[in-house]
Amino acid sequence: MGASRGCVCERASPTLESEWRAPSGVCHGTLAHVIDDPSPAPDQRDPRALQSGEFFENFTHSVAAARLLLQRAHEQGSLIEGLVLYASSIDALLRNLVALRLGGRDGTAVQLDPRYFYHEKTKWMNERDLYAEALSAKVLSQPEFQELEDLYRFRNAVIHRFIISGMTYAEISPCLDRYETVLSRLFGRLREIEQPDGDTPNAETQRQIHERVARKLGNH
Repeated sequence: MGASRGCVCERASPTLESEWRAPSGVCHGTLAHVIDDPSPAPDQRDPRALQSGEFFENFTHSVAAARLLLQRAHEQGSLIEGLVLYASSIDALLRNLVALRLGGRDGTAVQLDPRYFYHEKTKWMNERDLYAEALSAKVLSQPEFQELEDLYRFRNAVIHRFIISGMTYAEISPCLDRYETVLSRLFGRLREIEQPDGDTPNAETQRQIHERVARKLGNH
């Protein structure tokens, strides 16, 4: 591939969805298991929602919703949609991991900076800023940082230059596998922090999680 395509990916065969490894399972425990308030997703412009902590509820269930959408994109062979959802999901997991790493400690409790979990002008970060902060906080290794930088450039080429470059649709698939590898690794690290004993939510908590994810998807 030429330099304008951002990263070097092997050429995929003409079959599209079969070349993209299936995304791993939706996160019903990590992230979402800490939420026990079944209130609706907040209006992020409402400072009362942010003060009440509902910004984190919206964040956690949006991550789960994104995984469902990612599985749907895989089933339908929608590679560009998958590319966008992978980038968004990795951004979310890194925000959570960095907030946990840098948060103040009070015994076993971690005080999370809420600005990592919603769009707030005093802590605005684009993806590359977040990658750099994750590297500095030792959430990412140097090779992982370079991989995400490479994938970021490829993603931008797909979104902004797909028509004016020599890129083909089938070339996206191998990069989705690379995204899945990174996402699975980050999800595993977050699970070790939030669920060190392997606990899973009880049936009622899972029901509430599913309801909130459904609302995010517009099903309620």
